[in-house]
Amino acid sequence: MARWDDDDLPAGEVWDRLPNEGERAYQAFTTFLDLGVGRSINAAYRARSGRDPGASYPAAPGGWREWAKQFRWKERAVEWDRAERRQLRIAREKAREAELQVFRDDNIRRIQVSRQLLGGLTRILAANLSRLASAPPELNTMQVISLLGGYNKLSGEIGSSEAMVLSINQVFDLLEEKDRGK
Repeated sequence: MARWDDDDLPAGEVWDRLPNEGERAYQAFTTFLDLGVGRSINAAYRARSGRDPGASYPAAPGGWREWAKQFRWKERAVEWDRAERRQLRIAREKAREAELQVFRDDNIRRIQVSRQLLGGLTRILAANLSRLASAPPELNTMQVISLLGGYNKLSGEIGSSEAMVLSINQVFDLLEEKDRGK
């Protein structure tokens, strides 16, 4: 791509209207830009004329081709496309960062809830510890397996509130069964 001369550069971006670029030439250029990556001068002319840009006829008149050459439509369009891709990439990165933040916030909330639940369960266990010490339950094999499974869930899935509640409830259910059986 040819380099831009300082005299050719617009005050803003290269796709902005250039010095000495007439209004009609600039409108033709913006139509060219709007067609996207597969754009052509002929398709831009047809689109600007209210025709189907995908048709093969009519071809752009010589004036359009002169504008395209003089005002470097193709080079400016390449820069436009790069800027569009850059903006798209930035938008995707922002969206991804927002998703990650929601994920982080959700995990923090789950950890806080799990810690609160664990604190509550610890208080319940402490309150019932004397009961367990004074009258240890007589457990059969299935009850021991169930308690071990509950303990594994409790220790392995600290983030799962339901697993912790089930495990603790199993312990107290067995204690109540033992108390009723006395």
